[in-house]
Amino acid sequence: MENEKKKDHSNVAPSEWSAETDSHASENAIPSFQFSTDRTQRQQGIVEKLLPCGKENAISSKLLAQLVGCSNVRTLQSLVAIERQAGALILSSTSGGYYLPDEGEKGQGEILEFYRALRARAINTLCVLRAAKNVLQQVEGQTIMEDAGDG
Repeated sequence: MENEKKKDHSNVAPSEWSAETDSHASENAIPSFQFSTDRTQRQQGIVEKLLPCGKENAISSKLLAQLVGCSNVRTLQSLVAIERQAGALILSSTSGGYYLPDEGEKGQGEILEFYRALRARAINTLCVLRAAKNVLQQVEGQTIMEDAGDG
């Protein structure tokens, strides 16, 4: 019965969102999201057009790569990155599927789960970078190239 009531939301997803955090935010900090179902302000990419709404409907990386004509998953990941940079809120699950967030509270929960997973990955990457930097600083005569804001 519940499945019969489920609407097709494949053409409705947030097109704008902002996560406001700072470098000292706790792991459980909840970002604020601004949802908009109006996609007329930007053109949808090929990946975003194919994605269903809701984590339970995620399309596997391998299948999505075939659907968009990518020769491999790595190429698909590059395409997804480009669309995300253009403003598409394309979510991915740890099982390797891609999807758009559902509407309402369910969608907010999906975005928050995605946000926390990416944040944890980013923190882990920064820890590895810090360790590598520390080793390089111990090597005599080694020149360290620092990014802006890297302390």
